[in-house]
Amino acid sequence: MQKLSLVIITATLLGVAGASYAFGPGPGCHGMSPHAEMKDFMFANLLELSDEQQASIDALRKNHRAQMQAQFAGSRPEHLFDLRPDQSDYRDQVRVIAQQKAQRVEQMIIARAQLQGEIYALLTPQQQDKLEQMRAEIRQKKRRGVAQWWEYHSEI
Repeated sequence: MQKLSLVIITATLLGVAGASYAFGPGPGCHGMSPHAEMKDFMFANLLELSDEQQASIDALRKNHRAQMQAQFAGSRPEHLFDLRPDQSDYRDQVRVIAQQKAQRVEQMIIARAQLQGEIYALLTPQQQDKLEQMRAEIRQKKRRGVAQWWEYHSEI
């Protein structure tokens, strides 16, 4: 019985260790999440990117990541959690936090759009057409999913 327990524990530990090694560092651990890596892999394969295009895109992404880290390093906006609702200027402080966060989101959206534009410029016209086709399919699937969600929840 003890041997069986030991075998099960050992097998479990080896399985967990192997899975964590296979997936590598997770999001926020200076690496891409497995989902993001798969998305990039699918993007490259479906668009049939050349090695040169893939290298250029990787360089653009690396540069974008470095710029974003430099831009936001050490600039943590306050959180509502840090405030006390009984303070006389509470509403003003909330407004300031909301504006700070809105500015950060705006900067991130603009930077992301710039990156997407630079990547799009690297694609051939055929790849651009295929990408637009893929985006249209994704939008359609999302609309269908939202419609199904609303349909399901309106019946409850």
